[in-house]
Amino acid sequence: MSSNEFSGPIPATIYGMTSLEYCDFASNYLSGSLSRDIGNMTSLRRIGLEYNNLIGEIPKEIGGLTNFERLSMCCNNISGSVPRELGNLTNMVGIYLGDNALSGTTPSILLFYNHHA
Repeated sequence: MSSNEFSGPIPATIYGMTSLEYCDFASNYLSGSLSRDIGNMTSLRRIGLEYNNLIGEIPKEIGGLTNFERLSMCCNNISGSVPRELGNLTNMVGIYLGDNALSGTTPSILLFYNHHA
């Protein structure tokens, strides 16, 4: 679903898709923030949200997704700090958060992953 010129907020119905493993909304015109309801997406492994107009913070609820592997949210307007709960993700292989307005320190456990923060 990348590069389709989708605009507006991420549809709330997405967060109810508990069997969804991969979600790619990269290179669209999405706005608003990533909902804390992402924690309901228990099968989610990868999400691509880079090159949008997203704001707000990274939901700490992502840290409860035990199969989660890759978070790509670079080139948005994400703010706040990287949640320490992301350090709970033992299957994480990539985290891409560059070109945002993040502050604070990166949780030390994330420094061992293959990432670009």
